[in-house]
Amino acid sequence: MKKYFMIMIDRSSDFYTGFISGVFQSSAGTRLPVGASDISVYKLNSSSCDIYWNFDDIVPLHFDYTMHDGHIVSKRILDVINKYRLADSIQRKISVWMQGEKIEKDFYHIFFERITQRVRDDRYDHLVVFDKEKSEFERGKMNMVIPTGEIVLTENANNYDCFELQSSIKGIQGNLVVDEELANELITLNAKGIKLVPLQEAFKEYCKDWGVDASSLIIKKKRIMPC
Repeated sequence: MKKYFMIMIDRSSDFYTGFISGVFQSSAGTRLPVGASDISVYKLNSSSCDIYWNFDDIVPLHFDYTMHDGHIVSKRILDVINKYRLADSIQRKISVWMQGEKIEKDFYHIFFERITQRVRDDRYDHLVVFDKEKSEFERGKMNMVIPTGEIVLTENANNYDCFELQSSIKGIQGNLVVDEELANELITLNAKGIKLVPLQEAFKEYCKDWGVDASSLIIKKKRIMPC
């Protein structure tokens, strides 16, 4: 059986910066404050559209990967994953600006096509990788999926070596999933700021990282009193 791993941000890493205040915009952040984002990654449909990542302050960006309206990766990670089969996605160069000046960084943005973008299109089935029928879970607040056992993937997962877990799984929805071969390459690369966690352990890892009691997330069923 094929093994999968989830790319997770390593909060214990020296390269972890916590919340990143920068915003995506359509032009360089030469004026301060940079203001709110004026673009939506959901609406950019061309890989030729560069993204400006603008900051009011100087922020350390020494990681190789983070999540920000999609996935931000360094060129060294991009070069590795592009050797493998990616699910439908768009890659764009990121230009970083801090306090009105350009910062030399080799970052790229990867946005995976979302199922919700094709809700009225019967050709979206190939994007579904989480098998709701075979996976073991309970429903939590806001109808979130709370894993209680095995996370089962659909046959579609076999078509890719790297894809986004598009589901409503608490804490790990939207994370990247990679096959074992790609995971081993990323480990060998010693990518900064990430950890590769077996898919079946990813939800438990999320709970450990954030101090979450998984049982508290599950909606307790009301007891029906006998007549």
